[in-house]
Amino acid sequence: MDFLGGFIRKKIFYLFYFFSFIFAISPWLGSISNKIDRISSFFPIFFPLLVIAVYLGFRDRPLRNLSLGCLILFTAGTTLAPEFVVSNDKILSKGKQLFIISHNLKRLNFDARQTASKLVSSNADILILQEWSDRLEPFRNQILTRFPFVAECEKGDVIIFSRLALGKTRCRTIKPLWANQVLLLSEIKLNDKSAATLASWHPSWRLSRGHRQVTRHNLIEVFKEFESTRAILAGDFNMTPWNSGMRELQAELSPLRRITHAQFTFPARVRSVEWPFALLPIDHIFVGPAWSAISVHRMPRTGSDHYPLITHLQLREGY
Repeated sequence: MDFLGGFIRKKIFYLFYFFSFIFAISPWLGSISNKIDRISSFFPIFFPLLVIAVYLGFRDRPLRNLSLGCLILFTAGTTLAPEFVVSNDKILSKGKQLFIISHNLKRLNFDARQTASKLVSSNADILILQEWSDRLEPFRNQILTRFPFVAECEKGDVIIFSRLALGKTRCRTIKPLWANQVLLLSEIKLNDKSAATLASWHPSWRLSRGHRQVTRHNLIEVFKEFESTRAILAGDFNMTPWNSGMRELQAELSPLRRITHAQFTFPARVRSVEWPFALLPIDHIFVGPAWSAISVHRMPRTGSDHYPLITHLQLREGY
């Protein structure tokens, strides 16, 4: 019986090591396989699997198991570390400051009244929202009391509310056209000399790897059409930092940079029940080099299955 127990324990030990290794290397292989790229969204799961594997195998050959565990940890650490070592900028002596909330409201919001109240009571200047729907429409006037300026498109589910006056608004349908992906662009005046472009974005997660690539390339092309130094792009990207698509997007959207690091936003709820911990960082904010990112953090949950994000930005001198 002891032999049988040891045999089963070893089998389980190897199984946990195998899956921890697969998750650890998944971000490196996502570009060659659609399935692996989807697995890489759950990349941090490697850590609890690795802990269990080391625990199960430590009694038999501790040195070998610790060595293998350290190797997997190092491999995964090269991907995970950049998300936790980025520091925020310091507040400048002068420069326009903005507080911006980005939030996927969920089309079937579980508590629209509470969601609207939390947005209105926030200290934000601008709301960049996705999945605006009939659930929130009855509370539009309540939101307008705090954010009287609004930009939206006839199609799509993206919308921007602002305390500050909004200028020219553009709605761009992003390829593939049949996916009904709409990018909302709206200008906001910063001072007498400059304006910034605000963008709300929510791509479909149901597309194939090839169609997702077409979407990214078309989005990148749009931002290359205008001066994006002062641009602010926010939304539910349906991509984690360790997806191959996000690495491509970060490289090609330059000079915009992603300022949301290790912000796990989904799920906040599962079938209206509050979920104890978020698993996926899929909501992101990109800003141009004109902006200092003073802070970025996750807000308390609303009636959505996503947590909202709030960022404190300040315009650098000379912009």
